[in-house]
Amino acid sequence: MKLSVIKHSIRNPSGIRTIISMSMIALGSIPNLIIVLTEKANLIRISAAVTVSLVCVLIAILALFRALKKPTEIHLYSGEILLNGRTIQAKEIKAIKHMGYFRPVIGLLPNGKKIVPVHMCFRFSQNEDRGIADIVNWAEANHVKVVNKSFMRWI
Repeated sequence: MKLSVIKHSIRNPSGIRTIISMSMIALGSIPNLIIVLTEKANLIRISAAVTVSLVCVLIAILALFRALKKPTEIHLYSGEILLNGRTIQAKEIKAIKHMGYFRPVIGLLPNGKKIVPVHMCFRFSQNEDRGIADIVNWAEANHVKVVNKSFMRWI
């Protein structure tokens, strides 16, 4: 039985930079796509132009979908975290990364990884200061390092 649980409402990070950058790349690739199609270029050039455009649009749509998802909860138990229906043991976490000042983003970096998986990245929906304090206290109690610096998320 799990005792002493701390709960907080969390959301996915907005991903606005990803949405904007992928949209800009997709829009910027339209002239190239038009040129390739009007020149009746070889199949490889046409395929490459279409692939770049489609991948950028797909990534932008996925980031938008994630940003618009409803808030969920994080549960901090003694020795483990329940995040989006997944139980993560303290020993599986290499570091907890904290990025940003306004609307800070938290990432749980698993052992053996250099990039935070997107399902282990979140921001607090409300009462951010209390949420960050609770996760720092949890990390100290479970001997997990807390790092305050920018980090990359995998799509």
